[in-house]
Amino acid sequence: LNKLITLLQIFNSKSCGLVLGAAAIQTAGLKNINVTHLSLVSQSLGLVVSQIPVIRAALASQLPEKQLLFLDNFNNVQNDYRQHQEEIFKKLVQIIQQLAVSALNALAETPWMTGKSEITDGMKLDKGIKKLMGQTASMHNKLTLYIDQEQRDKIFSQIAEVFSHTCKRFVVTPFERGSPSVRKKISIQIQHILSRLLGLSGLG
Repeated sequence: LNKLITLLQIFNSKSCGLVLGAAAIQTAGLKNINVTHLSLVSQSLGLVVSQIPVIRAALASQLPEKQLLFLDNFNNVQNDYRQHQEEIFKKLVQIIQQLAVSALNALAETPWMTGKSEITDGMKLDKGIKKLMGQTASMHNKLTLYIDQEQRDKIFSQIAEVFSHTCKRFVVTPFERGSPSVRKKISIQIQHILSRLLGLSGLG
């Protein structure tokens, strides 16, 4: 029993170090830790968590009554696995947050947004915003493949809040101070963000 608990703890610790700790970049020669790696680890953790009650029940039917207290160790393991999953979910949200801050900060610094020049490309969608929403949709697709819907929707609910806060941070002031044409172009960017988010399963 102790060896099984130890084995489960080692798997949790090693997978955490390799992916969240990014040790796999050194040991496995990965260029980076991406959404797929994080999703697969979460999927693996979820599989183990789902089987712990089964393992516990099987052992409970075989162990003498005085040893049943040792099964409480499975509760600690299960909690550790769930906490690890939560850290992965936080990391996924942070990935989009960093991308959103970068894209919207770049947008806020464009000459037409700062008032240093006129709009020269019409009412086109900003390339950075288009790329950002493509990256967001790509993450959504990968999470749909690898983790359950409830977890995916929880992550994307937080991502939607990230977009709300980040848009307010970088766009509200230029919008309020801008000319009608600047306001119209900013509105096109925000409308694209909203339409892409609402088009994702679980958010629409």
